[in-house]
Amino acid sequence: MKITIAEYLLKRLKEVNVEHMFGVPGDYNLGFLDYVEDSKDIEWVGSCNELNAGYAADGYARLRGFGVILTTYGVGSLSAINATTGSFAENVPVLHISGVPSALVQQNRKLVHHSTARGEFDTFERMFREITEFQSIISEYNAAEEIDRVIESIYKYQLPGYIELPVDIVSKEIEIDEMKPLNLTMRSNEKTLEKFVNDVKEMVASSKGQHILADYEVLRAKAEKELEGFINEAKIPVNTLSIGKTAVSESNPYFAGLFSGETSSDLVKELCKASDIVLLFGVKFIDTTTAGFRYINKDVKMIEIGLTDCRIGETIYTGLYIKDVIKALTDAKIKFHNDVKVEREAVEKFVPTDAKLTQDRYFKQMEAFLKPNDVLVGETGTSYSGACNMRFPEGSSFVGQGSWMSIGYATPAVLGTHLADKSRRNILLSGDGSFQLTVQEVSTMIRQKLNTVLFVVNNDGYTIERLIHGPEREYNHIQMWQYAELVKTLATERDIQPTCFKVTTEKELAAAMEEINKGTEGIAFVEVVMDKMDAPKSLRQEASLFSSQNNY
Repeated sequence: MKITIAEYLLKRLKEVNVEHMFGVPGDYNLGFLDYVEDSKDIEWVGSCNELNAGYAADGYARLRGFGVILTTYGVGSLSAINATTGSFAENVPVLHISGVPSALVQQNRKLVHHSTARGEFDTFERMFREITEFQSIISEYNAAEEIDRVIESIYKYQLPGYIELPVDIVSKEIEIDEMKPLNLTMRSNEKTLEKFVNDVKEMVASSKGQHILADYEVLRAKAEKELEGFINEAKIPVNTLSIGKTAVSESNPYFAGLFSGETSSDLVKELCKASDIVLLFGVKFIDTTTAGFRYINKDVKMIEIGLTDCRIGETIYTGLYIKDVIKALTDAKIKFHNDVKVEREAVEKFVPTDAKLTQDRYFKQMEAFLKPNDVLVGETGTSYSGACNMRFPEGSSFVGQGSWMSIGYATPAVLGTHLADKSRRNILLSGDGSFQLTVQEVSTMIRQKLNTVLFVVNNDGYTIERLIHGPEREYNHIQMWQYAELVKTLATERDIQPTCFKVTTEKELAAAMEEINKGTEGIAFVEVVMDKMDAPKSLRQEASLFSSQNNY
């Protein structure tokens, strides 16, 4: 059968559950965009700039399992490179498609616009080799094979990829025997899996106690249910790291809270000290999730279960897929144990007062606002740090950049998460400094007729930077905006009008939340006014560590 390269690519994207494509049009991708716009399966979501599109594709992929951004050559792809690097740093399966000049232009080394004007056309592809795992330059001769390879690899290994699509080939037909389904399954080596389970069983038999740490690779593999089954079988305490928050139901009786190195709660410290073995499910230890690599029990033995391999000490077990490993450990009925009982404090009912809002009370009030199945996207800084210490209800999801930490990420990301699943309520927590970077994407939410709920803390600048260094320095100040009024200007008379609030006290915030809970047809926006040096305790601790690490 014959099929155009553009149609082939779109059909393959449909197979990996893609229904939306984010990006900005440019003359090197317009031909492909004709096919996207005419597609019945994939909707084009035009973003305000390529960086925002990359953030949105990242948020979309975290919930849906695959995201796509389309840019034009050079100026477009490089505008998005920060977002793509964030996806690479945090194992997010995003395909970056870049429309590029024709093969003839490239062969003749013509000095065309959007290029470096040196007749070199591999410059940007070489850049993307460093911040994506899979790359390809598509031609009419390799299209089917290379499109399949890159998409399958992104899906299986949960890492971003990059393809260049020359403008002159999108409409060219290729001959294929048949459209066989993509190979999206991962199968573990049975002998290696058996050995790994036996080695774990032998270690546990002579151990005084064990506990579990879970992180974001569990979320990427969509292995939450499998891990929940293992936890309930093992009956030992489990903690998540901040990037992996909601990888484990926080209603589970064995859930003992957030692990954050030496700044963890007393309960977490106690169970870590009571264990000589820790089972790490999809864990990556970085400075922001370990209090600057300050561990509680440095002598603990680690059993590491990664996305595609496992490790015990110096022994690496390759060809093991995380879901298979979790199931095998569950079925093995290993007798795990830990003497520490998980007894978490009951959540007190929040009663709002007339007092001015503070960060501590704000996040307790937000915790009471959350409902089961909500999606909450937390921006780097006070919003991310405060949200990490909230207790999330059953079925809810947390999204945030705990490693790459690019401020401005969260606003476009919540556009992506909401389009990934419109059946769930999507909530943004952001600060004013970050919001100013990417506020334009609120207009895309309005255009998409979403009813996303946006909370933006107005505390007059970069609080996290002030806590690290230069609290009174001019570079940490920003221009004050009338945020609630600004959002209204992004909608025209023909759009659904945003519902906007500006609050300064607990009761005012409670009233706004009550109105939102009644249901708003379009965007709900809440400007939350707080003191510029107020911050969650966890952020103060983190800022102190960063300040020391940077020798300030």
